[in-house]
Amino acid sequence: MNSEKHKKLSVLISSSRDMLEFAEAGEWQKVIKAESYYRYLLKEFFSMQMSIEDTESVSNAIYEMLSSNEKLQAMIASSRQAVKDEAGSVCDGRRAISAYAENVR
Repeated sequence: MNSEKHKKLSVLISSSRDMLEFAEAGEWQKVIKAESYYRYLLKEFFSMQMSIEDTESVSNAIYEMLSSNEKLQAMIASSRQAVKDEAGSVCDGRRAISAYAENVR
């Protein structure tokens, strides 16, 4: 793999790791920004001409990025459920307040 491809592949892997780290820290706005950049890098990298010699490096990188993506998707699903649960608690609280207010009168 030539140095340009190698550098772009390294940046792509690093970007994938960054998104995961941001998610682990609960920094979802950074995840969103990093994901946009990551998509750009993916398109840029895979628009390049590849050779047979690149296969192993690219395959390993894809495996690592997919692994990071799976972890990220699990964290997103968990976070989404937590927000949903919290919203449900807020609605339950509002209903309790309304019921209390109606019974006080």
